[in-house]
Parts: sequence; C-alpha cells; structure tokens
Amino acid sequence: MPEQCPTCYQKYELEPGFYLGAMFVSYLLNIIVVALGVLLYILATDDFNEIHCILLVAVIILGLGPYMLHLSRSAWLSVFVKYNEAWYTENPNEGKGR
Repeated sequence: MPEQCPTCYQKYELEPGFYLGAMFVSYLLNIIVVALGVLLYILATDDFNEIHCILLVAVIILGLGPYMLHLSRSAWLSVFVKYNEAWYTENPNEGKGR
C-alpha cells in the first residue's frame, strides 16, 4: 500500500497502529458473511451437514479475504478522514506532503 494518495496526497497511515481498528471492522464484516453463508446453506439444502457448512463458509471467507481487508481499511479510514469534493479547486497545493 502506498504511503499517500497519488492524487490528493492524503497520508494513509495517520499514526502508528492506526489500522488496528480496521481489524474490528473486518471481524464484523466476516461475522455477517458467516451468518449469511450459514443461512444460505440451511435454505439451500434439506439435510444440514456441519462439516459441509463449515467448509463452504471457510472457502467463502478465504476467497473474500483480500477484498475484506481493503474494505475494512477503507471503512476505518473513512471514519476519520472526510471526503472533500472540492479539494482541488479550493487549494491544489495545500495537501502536498501532509
């Protein structure tokens, strides 16, 4: 991951350990995925097999892992850094080296 945005020069890592909170966001997202996977498995099959259900959810979680990592980091960053639509027209050189 680059140190800052190549367009607006916003630093991605605001302080050491900043993305530790993203771990909790990722955990919440994975709980939702597991719950939906189990629910879909129960609705799609007549006989419930715990091993098949666990394997299905594990494959889904492993497959979505990189996406969940980036999604949770983006969500955590968006809590602290607000998007300014007019950032370039207001002061184009202000953000350099933030």
